[in-house]
Amino acid sequence: MHASKAIRISVTLIVAATAPSAFAKDGRVLFDQKVLRSDLIAVAEITSAASQGTNFQRGREYRSLANLKIIEGIKGSKTGDTVLLEYDNGLGCPNVLYSTGERCLVFACLMTNGHYHTFNTYYGKALIEGDTSKGVAEGDLNGKLEGVIARIKGMLDGKKI
Repeated sequence: MHASKAIRISVTLIVAATAPSAFAKDGRVLFDQKVLRSDLIAVAEITSAASQGTNFQRGREYRSLANLKIIEGIKGSKTGDTVLLEYDNGLGCPNVLYSTGERCLVFACLMTNGHYHTFNTYYGKALIEGDTSKGVAEGDLNGKLEGVIARIKGMLDGKKI
């Protein structure tokens, strides 16, 4: 094999291996770091979700805005609060979307404008169906909601659960 062909193959393999993590910001953040680094952790109901339309400005990171009603505040909020969360970066991946009526467990970070954004893209959102939390390919957020919340609270209290 020619040296130049071997170099091209090596470069292609390196680019292919690193591409997903380049787009995923931090990549998947471990559970304990997600809990500690999030400004807000809550079970929330999405009361509205819409494109920012003409309010979307060039240079802004997110295209849509969701209104979240806090059902159970775990960190950074209390039950009954409402918060605004910006989402939809316009990319296919990584991206996180919200729909009116969804119940979810959300890990979020405060933005300079007072809104929040989902921490660690889709790894920071878990849909809730009945009494079950369903994270995207995230074992730490999957399972009985009560157990997932107990693990989060345990981590915040300094206990490993």
